[in-house]
Amino acid sequence: MRVLHLVSFPTMTGPADPALGLARAQRAAGIDVSIAIDRLREGNMLEKVQASGVPLVDGLTLSTKAGVGRSVADLWKLAELTRGYDVVHVHASNDHALAAARSSARLLVRSIHHPRSARRRGLQGWVYRRTDGFTVPAEAHRRLLLESYAPPEDRVMVLPGAVDAQRFRPDVDGGSVRDTRSIPREATVVGMIARIKPGRGHDQLLEAFGRVVAGFEGDLRLVFIGKGEGEAALDASIAERGLGSVTHRYGFRDADLPESIRSCDVTVLLEEGNDAGCRAVLESLAVGVPVIGAAHPAIAEALAGADVGWTIPVRDVDALAAALTEAVTDRAGRLEKGIAARGHVEAEYTDARRAERVLAFYRRCLGG
Repeated sequence: MRVLHLVSFPTMTGPADPALGLARAQRAAGIDVSIAIDRLREGNMLEKVQASGVPLVDGLTLSTKAGVGRSVADLWKLAELTRGYDVVHVHASNDHALAAARSSARLLVRSIHHPRSARRRGLQGWVYRRTDGFTVPAEAHRRLLLESYAPPEDRVMVLPGAVDAQRFRPDVDGGSVRDTRSIPREATVVGMIARIKPGRGHDQLLEAFGRVVAGFEGDLRLVFIGKGEGEAALDASIAERGLGSVTHRYGFRDADLPESIRSCDVTVLLEEGNDAGCRAVLESLAVGVPVIGAAHPAIAEALAGADVGWTIPVRDVDALAAALTEAVTDRAGRLEKGIAARGHVEAEYTDARRAERVLAFYRRCLGG
């Protein structure tokens, strides 16, 4: 089987990370897989693709900033470039529209990475009617897509997120990260991995953490992993609440992201980003760190049925404070959840498991 992934992104954000992870796992499984990405804008995805070993297809711009001329050129090139492929697998609205118009592959599959793409809007219906199969991160997204566009039910598959379980594992050295940040090894650390921007829940966490740290007997720290346009506002909020001495900002982490997450005792994710599969939850569970997650669909499904964390109502600061209190005071329970978390990921959320599910879906859509 020959598979071509199209990703109109230049950086490893939103759909790009899960798309490349899937392509890499498919290649490891022996599938003839290639990938084409946004080649107009600068970003780190080109470097990541080259390091992954997944062949890169040249000849397409695949950029939302390309303008009419380059987009038309992509349209004409796609018919020839996709000839001989069994599957063209698209991951964003731009590459989806191009492929729906001109792909020569036997099968067109769209991975929807955020529920906004499952909602009815504009001329999207024409593109979706020319699509053979869809994957979505959670059951709630599947229902939304079926209500919006009424595709055949057997052509919409819930495809949970996945994590590189070889890279994210419990034996990575989180202690060294603490040392470089002057965080005592004996401290209890609460972390959040999320882009720093309005609407991602940083203020909710600061409010709840402020309540908990006031009554905590011991050294309790708060860590933010990420960067973004909200950094100045976050720093101001930290100072206003008097939490500067117990709060640490790691910034954006890449090479040492597993170690940075492992330096935490519990992590918190309160809102969906561009990747509604919420891979930060799975990365945390993979390194053996339990999660407090707001009940957005993919977060709730990742934490359901296994004692690996705490699920709380969306935007409920009282519930967050209660979960934080339990997490930081019950060390034995927290460690048990961490051990269970790793097993949960190995059973359901590895890149290899995801590739198996997608291959079975391709075959079903192709008629066996």
